[in-house]
Amino acid sequence: MKIVKRGYLPLGGGHVHIVIPAIRKLNRVNLEEKGYIKRVRGTCAGSKISTSILNQVKDKVKSRMLEYLPDVWIYTDYFKGEKASLSSGYSLSLIAETTTGATITYDACFEAGTP
Repeated sequence: MKIVKRGYLPLGGGHVHIVIPAIRKLNRVNLEEKGYIKRVRGTCAGSKISTSILNQVKDKVKSRMLEYLPDVWIYTDYFKGEKASLSSGYSLSLIAETTTGATITYDACFEAGTP
């Protein structure tokens, strides 16, 4: 998956290029054994806003997560110019990996100026 251009509400304008190979067999998932979270990875992305907003969001989330986990990494991704969306905004996507191989995800998008 390649994000060519991010888009935020209300005007959007995002563009994603995705290639999905054929899957012959799906692995079994046991939802009863959740396991423990061992690491968190994430992306804090924004368009047409101050980069300090992205850094503040990333730092706050990372500092909170580090209170519970030693392995937290959040990448900051800023788009400007032609790759920027038609509207200003920012988003946060987190993926937590567990000891059993399961993943837990969290995604949130915000319009600029909203808490």
